[in-house]
Formats: sequence, structure tokens, C-alpha cells
Amino acid sequence: MRSSSSNNLSGKCLVAHPSLADPNFRRSVIHLSLDSAEEGSLGIILNRPMNTTLGRMNRSFLQSPMADLPLFFGGPVQPEEMILAAWQWDEDEGIGQFHFGIPMEVATLLMANPNAIVRGYMGYAGWSVGQLAEELQEKAWLVADPCPEMLEEDSPVQVWREFIQSINPTLSFLANIPEDPSVN
Repeated sequence: MRSSSSNNLSGKCLVAHPSLADPNFRRSVIHLSLDSAEEGSLGIILNRPMNTTLGRMNRSFLQSPMADLPLFFGGPVQPEEMILAAWQWDEDEGIGQFHFGIPMEVATLLMANPNAIVRGYMGYAGWSVGQLAEELQEKAWLVADPCPEMLEEDSPVQVWREFIQSINPTLSFLANIPEDPSVN
């Protein structure tokens, strides 16, 4: 995981600063699909598994190849809408290709590819023009390059902590504070 900075952040990851208290984004890692001075910014939260699948959430998909598609909370905007996304990683080249808002037919084909990770995201994160730039100036977010580790499902908070450690090790102390310090 590497830190990154750029004027246009499309394709980058936003990592919530440990002090960000907004429950919608606390300890989140967001993949930005769009960052535009004219249109605003749009992304999906990567590390909020809903611990269910498309087939369990919608029984009409039980006999479909999409039945076992894992679902994630993608953000607070339109949380009733599902967005399909996929990543394909080339380990040799160290690069990934991101597919956002793909049709079900394409998602089904990608699910058969062992180098692809396909997920459904309920909702998305969005910022109006200039809003994300303000939040970045306020240090609410850290910016990083995407990496395969960002999609680990076993420990969503640990994914966030690893990003924090790689971007700014001095913030690791804050990142390791328990969610509820009274149970420490």
C-alpha cells in the first residue's frame, strides 16, 4: 500500500483518518471511481461486508450464477440500489483494472475468471463539487493507491489499519484504539 497525491483522485483510495467520527465513514476505505471538478466525486466503501449474498438477499437469484455474490455496504447514498463492481489484478505487473457499474451478464463472466474479484455494493459514497477537496484540506481523508489487499474480507477494520500504517505510521496509535475504549 502506497500513499498517493494528485489533483484528480479517480481510481485512488480514500482512507478515513482515525479521527473521522462520521458513522457512515468511520474506519472506511473507499475506492473513488470518479473525481471531477465539474461533477463531484463518487466511490464505494470497500471494507463494509454485509455478511450476506445476493441469493440470500433476493431469493430470485438463488438459482443464478450470481447467488453467491458477496454484498457490501457501498455508502449512504441510495443504499437500496446495488452497484456491481469487479477488480482484475495482474500480480506480475502489479496493476489492477477496475470495472464499476457493470451489467449482470459481465459480472457473471468475470466471476468465472480466477483473477477477478466481483462484488455487489448497496449504495455509494458521493460528494458534490468541491466537497471532497474541502474534506481533504480538513485532513478527514488520506489518499492511497489501490492494491489487492484492500479487498480482504476477513478483517475489514484491519484492512483500514494496514492502509493507515502504510500511509502514515505515526497514526497507527490512533488507528489501534478500540471502537469502545471502555472495553479495553
